[in-house]
Amino acid sequence: MCWQFYARPGWLARSTGRPKSYYLREAIEESLPRIEETYRIAALVERVHSGEEPIFDLEDVVKDLGLDD
Repeated sequence: MCWQFYARPGWLARSTGRPKSYYLREAIEESLPRIEETYRIAALVERVHSGEEPIFDLEDVVKDLGLDD
């Protein structure tokens, strides 16, 4: 990883007076949900491609629910 990745929380800490751990925790809390969602979506796509996860055609769903009237 780039040296700036490690230096930036320190720069923020010195300029704001907050501890470096505050910014590291903030970065993790903001990034982790996006990372988790990315992996959940990737897993779903794999299940769809393998046939493990069913998919439904919108027109069929509309008909099955009687919404095509």
